[in-house]
Amino acid sequence: MKVIFQRDFSCSAGRFRSGPDPVDVPDHLKSILPSDAVIVGDEKQQVRKPKRARKAGKFAADDKSTPDINEAWEGGKSPAELSADK
Repeated sequence: MKVIFQRDFSCSAGRFRSGPDPVDVPDHLKSILPSDAVIVGDEKQQVRKPKRARKAGKFAADDKSTPDINEAWEGGKSPAELSADK
């Protein structure tokens, strides 16, 4: 598996350096990876829950003058609306 480390990590299998490029790591080390390590190609990491944008600890509002960008959500896109079937 390929992993991007945010900080240096060492274990019995070797030492892995932090950086922007993915590093090959044996699969049996998945359970001891640091919490800030990102597994590349893992479906759980690719599907992230949308997060609200914040300004000074409070939720940021959407700027209505920019209809193609939603400033209230990180990434500039709002999550898909869920239809409520009753």
